[in-house]
Amino acid sequence: MLNSFSQDSKNRAQFDFATNVDIEYSLSDTLTGIVQFQGGTGSASLGFVGPGLDVTDLNIAYVMDDTSTVVMGSFDTPFGQEVQYLSNNAGATNYIFLSNSLLYSAFAGPVGTLNTIGTKVDKATHYGTWTLSVTNGTGENSINEKNTFESLIGFTTDKLIKNLSTSITYMHSDDSQDVGIDDNNSFKTEFTGVLADGIYTVNDALLLKGYIGQLTYDDRDSSTDDEVQVGMLEVELKTDSLDYGLRVSAWNPSSSHIPNPGYGVSTTDYTHNKASRLIRYQFGTSKEIKKKLWLKTEFLVDNYDSAENVTALLVYFNAAF
Repeated sequence: MLNSFSQDSKNRAQFDFATNVDIEYSLSDTLTGIVQFQGGTGSASLGFVGPGLDVTDLNIAYVMDDTSTVVMGSFDTPFGQEVQYLSNNAGATNYIFLSNSLLYSAFAGPVGTLNTIGTKVDKATHYGTWTLSVTNGTGENSINEKNTFESLIGFTTDKLIKNLSTSITYMHSDDSQDVGIDDNNSFKTEFTGVLADGIYTVNDALLLKGYIGQLTYDDRDSSTDDEVQVGMLEVELKTDSLDYGLRVSAWNPSSSHIPNPGYGVSTTDYTHNKASRLIRYQFGTSKEIKKKLWLKTEFLVDNYDSAENVTALLVYFNAAF
């Protein structure tokens, strides 16, 4: 990968590398598992894992019957349908964009997913699929202070309109007791999120996606507002020669104490931690030049209302084997 970032008079360009290694295994017809390792050079612009390898997903899945599956272990927080489209370090082979939209950048960085540890249940019904999970919280390790857990419930259905899959998800995690614990990478606040999203398949070549939601980062200070409004619209077009993607996402905090998830250019901090309203514009292309080998580009602009904008260009190869 070659990437280039600029913000005002500051510029940064570099080569980078990342990899995912998935090991899937089957213990029986109803019991399967996965171990995922992620790696990279580390300390670069996009926040790839590294240096070295980290174990991320590590879980077993038990199929109880034709309608119910239980997952136990470490898995991606199932906050909305967009989770399945995140690059998750180096796994962008099936997706147009490498960088996350702003909501998911806030959760786990520009190319990450919010990993959590616990139990998840998916239950399919005639009207749609329910997802319920209870986990340690917004941290990606097993530290969990004061016996609080993250709870999530979601419902997904494709019964409302032909070719439209919609979902609504609610999530709550009280990690306010984690403040001052250096090893805990949780949000360190009482977090609540509500998200509604949709994926509309116009035809085999055209896909529309979008979400709207509200996040609350409760700092236990009654004098501050703690809400953030988030939204996203995306269009994906597939042609015989090239796939295209256009995305706009928004981050609208109500208070200055909530930092934003946008990019920045600094020798010590590659994210822009000043609170600001932000709109992210992304344009991407993808071409399979050989079987399981893609050449991709992404142009990105983080447009701040009270800071210098950031522009970025990513050119990279993505391979699967």
